[in-house]
Amino acid sequence: MIKKFCLLNLLFTLFLVIFLTSCTENCPSFNKDNLKWIPYKEGGSITLYNQELNSSIILPIVKISVSHTSSYEGFNDCGGCLDFVSINSVYAENYLFNYDAFISSGNLSSEEYTFKFNDGDIVFSSSESSHKSIENYSLNGVNYELVRVFENSETYTKSLTNEIKYSKLIVAKGVGVIAIIDNQNRVWSIINQAINDINTIKIKSKDGC
Repeated sequence: MIKKFCLLNLLFTLFLVIFLTSCTENCPSFNKDNLKWIPYKEGGSITLYNQELNSSIILPIVKISVSHTSSYEGFNDCGGCLDFVSINSVYAENYLFNYDAFISSGNLSSEEYTFKFNDGDIVFSSSESSHKSIENYSLNGVNYELVRVFENSETYTKSLTNEIKYSKLIVAKGVGVIAIIDNQNRVWSIINQAINDINTIKIKSKDGC
């Protein structure tokens, strides 16, 4: 009787192990192509310059976080193969530039660029923008192979409380932010941009629930 119980217990354990293993879903490798839109490094900065005002905006890059789901248990509602990318998000209240992106099965599903003024007021948010992709875009004599243009509606721009606010953001693949345009249609464009090798960005892999 005891031997029979032990045998049944062993068979059950075996079945459980096989079941759990068969329900593990492996995710594709992290798609580094998504990082080409934010080729920054911690401790660096984005400097945007307006010639008319002879003034610069300096946006520090303090913290970059990349989280990759390598696998998850298919029988649980774990969200699937989701990856997350953020810049300065942990320090969102203290810094002028934040970026957050959600990547599903290697494809960018959503992203948000947020700019703040020194007092913490939001002066631009791409979450309220329409956006389009443009090939062979030229800015200040430099040609960019592919850019994304995020443009806030006039209604949303007017709703921002700060006197200084921005209506349009331009981001180039392989470079990152190249320009932001304020509500007076003044262009603040990139200067002295050091491009980081995206292979140096640390990717933290984890298993799902």
